[in-house]
Amino acid sequence: MSNNIETENNASLSEAVYEELKRRISGGMYEPGEKLVTKEIAEDFGVSRTPVIVAVNRLAAEGIATAVPQQGVFVKKFSVRELHDILVIRRMIELYSIGPVIRTMQFDRQAAKKLTEVSAELYQIDVNDYVRAFEIENAFHSMIIHMTGNAELEKVFASEHCLDVTRQVYQIAGMGISDVEIGRSEHKKLVELMEAGDEEGARAVMEIHTNRPIELLNWLITTGRMDR
Repeated sequence: MSNNIETENNASLSEAVYEELKRRISGGMYEPGEKLVTKEIAEDFGVSRTPVIVAVNRLAAEGIATAVPQQGVFVKKFSVRELHDILVIRRMIELYSIGPVIRTMQFDRQAAKKLTEVSAELYQIDVNDYVRAFEIENAFHSMIIHMTGNAELEKVFASEHCLDVTRQVYQIAGMGISDVEIGRSEHKKLVELMEAGDEEGARAVMEIHTNRPIELLNWLITTGRMDR
């Protein structure tokens, strides 16, 4: 029985380490290409290396990190082509989501309220809290995809790391939290338009919103700030 409890505890600890590492990667605390040193992470988290190794291997299996034989596991670093293609996939998925979400809102009057509440959290964070800012951004857009009611679409959106890639592009460009102000106002407008059933208007705002990181990536390339 004690072995079962220990196993359950270890599994729970590994899950906690995994979630925290994933949160830190998504928030930009670990740079793309940075090595995930299990000894250092274990010391930082105050745990043994075992749950950290399990968590890091899981990140590699899910494509969030990359395992390099004889070298270790590194935070996934996307090529320019991968960044561009995934941003295009994100735009396609989010533009498609507008219609289904509007229909969801017709039957679920709390849906718009939930989106508004998540977006409003951006106004409450510290100006230097990049991790929390990206968490809120991720939560808002993930909620939109969830509201389509399409589980397979959710899987694609998550497996392609659409939001992590967006964050990486903004991170590479050195965009500050003050730049979130534009996205914040667009979030609000999106919810208002979808709640009003204005699919054309909502799609127009979403297109601007999801085109911005693509345009930023193209600017990084043309100005030589990023290799092709």
